[in-house]
Amino acid sequence: MRRVRFYEYGGPEVLRVEDAEAPKPGPGELLVRTEAIGVTLPSVRKVRGEDGTTPLLGVLGGEAAGTVIALGSDVTGFEVGDRITSLTFRCGSYSELAIAPGLGVLSLCPPGSRGLAPRLAALPKGPGSSATRTFRRLAMHGTRPRDLIGRS
Repeated sequence: MRRVRFYEYGGPEVLRVEDAEAPKPGPGELLVRTEAIGVTLPSVRKVRGEDGTTPLLGVLGGEAAGTVIALGSDVTGFEVGDRITSLTFRCGSYSELAIAPGLGVLSLCPPGSRGLAPRLAALPKGPGSSATRTFRRLAMHGTRPRDLIGRS
């Protein structure tokens, strides 16, 4: 699998794509093939060394959307092949495969829906987040969030 890491602080020029072993899900975790990831200001600050806590050899990203390809023990409510979105801080989301904690996973295709576009699902969640601002901006231009459901 490929992933993005950094070995020095700086701008985008310090990011390196490298080959790595695929992570293995532990108890309560899902292994996800990423389709979309969130690119956030906290990730930019980590690469720049501005957050003061990220060591070099850092992994990036926390938001991901994709398809479940393996389940750890004790995972219930999800199956291989499910499309999900999750926070993936343990091994980062800037990679082809990410580990998602089972408790923080949301289905992209809840019963009775056509599903949520992965690029939309990977947006940060919560008040003040990019997702909130994006939805408000879309609404100003006449686009409703439900208009984005089912599109990739």
